[in-house]
Amino acid sequence: GRKQDDLAGWALSPMAVELIRAQMLSVPSGHPLVPLRNATYVSMQAQLGCRNQEVWPVRWCAVNEAYTEIDEVLSYKQLDDGKTVGSHRNVPHSRMLAADLREWRAALGREGYPTGPKNFIFPGSLSGAWRGHALGHMTGGQAKKWGGRYFKPAAEAVEQKQRDKHPIGKATPYGLRRGAISLRIRAGEDRQIIAQECGTSVAVIDRHYSFALEGLRRDGPRDAAVEREEARRAVFGTLLLAA
Repeated sequence: GRKQDDLAGWALSPMAVELIRAQMLSVPSGHPLVPLRNATYVSMQAQLGCRNQEVWPVRWCAVNEAYTEIDEVLSYKQLDDGKTVGSHRNVPHSRMLAADLREWRAALGREGYPTGPKNFIFPGSLSGAWRGHALGHMTGGQAKKWGGRYFKPAAEAVEQKQRDKHPIGKATPYGLRRGAISLRIRAGEDRQIIAQECGTSVAVIDRHYSFALEGLRRDGPRDAAVEREEARRAVFGTLLLAA
């Protein structure tokens, strides 16, 4: 019942995702890479449909042009120790995310950060050499605070500007995962494949994403990549996909 009343914030649409990214990019920071880091993280979780704690420890070697390799992380405590456990899966992503990651990698390189295959996509030392885990990724504390420090203010700002269209002020980063799963259901993809690639079950999808199934029956399938690209163009006025 509660999620149905707050569906826009519970499962974020491609348009909401892009508005949050635009807000993040517009906010000045003490470090020139922080706004782009935040926007890239949102893009990555929104397209891969991962849990919050599955994105921070991904290394560059896990990223291919068409998919990203994910190893489940069970808790922030284990992420803090630099350990990943659980099922391994390959999650497909669009050319738009591939372009976002190329842009982020180039920006890291220009600022002198290592971007080799074994380096983490989101280095923990971005806000200071003394920060981050010794292995190079963000600590559990950093990852846990990120939502309140960066995501929540961005979502609230979007709602303040577009309350009627995008009432997402109470959204959390997990809404990126829910939105990704919902979008794939509405695109008419096989639920067994969605469940396998998102690390969940068909039973959970049936129980928690019935609204997306109803939308599919009512409106027919809508290509997820097309919806994301249309949202990017609507917010930023362009779509840069060149290598």
